[in-house]
Amino acid sequence: MRVKSWEKGFTLIELMVVVAIIGILASIAIPNFKKYQGKAKTTEAKIQLSAVFMTEQQLDNEYDSYGTCLENAGYSAPKKNNYYAIGFKQPNASANKNITDAGLDCPNTGFQFDANRGSKGKIAKGSDLPNDALVNGGTEYKAGAVAVLDGEKTGPNSDTWTIDQDKDLRHVKVGY
Repeated sequence: MRVKSWEKGFTLIELMVVVAIIGILASIAIPNFKKYQGKAKTTEAKIQLSAVFMTEQQLDNEYDSYGTCLENAGYSAPKKNNYYAIGFKQPNASANKNITDAGLDCPNTGFQFDANRGSKGKIAKGSDLPNDALVNGGTEYKAGAVAVLDGEKTGPNSDTWTIDQDKDLRHVKVGY
C-alpha cells in the first residue's frame, strides 16, 4: 500500500515537543497546587482555634478563670479527618482548680487533642504543640494548633497556629 502525500498526521518530533511542554507546565503547576492545598487546610486551624477561644471566653465569663479542661467546658474536637492537633502543651492545675472551686468539673486531663487522619500521612500530636500554648495562672492563655500538611514528619515542617485571650490569631510557622 502506498502512502499518499496528502495524508496528514503528527511527526514523532512534534509529539515529543508537545509532551515536553506539558511536562514543563506540570513541573510549574504542581508545587503551586500543593501550596494552595496547604492554605486551604489551614482553615481547620482557624475554625478550631476560634472554637477554643469561645470556650475559654465562656470559662472566663462563668468562672473568672481560663482553664485547660476544654472538653468539660464544652469544646468538641473533630473526631476524624482533622489535620491539626489542638489545645495546650500541658495542663494548669491552679487555673483548673479555680474553675473546679467555682463549680465545674475541670480535671487536669483533656487539654490537647491529637490530629486524626487514619493512615493518611503523618499525624500531629499534642506534644508537638508550641511550648507557649498554655494557660498562665488563669488570667491569660495561648492555645495552639499544629499539623503536618506536607506529608513530612513533625518538626521544622509542621504548620503552627496560636490564639490568645485577646483573639490574636497568629500563623507562627508555615508548614506547606
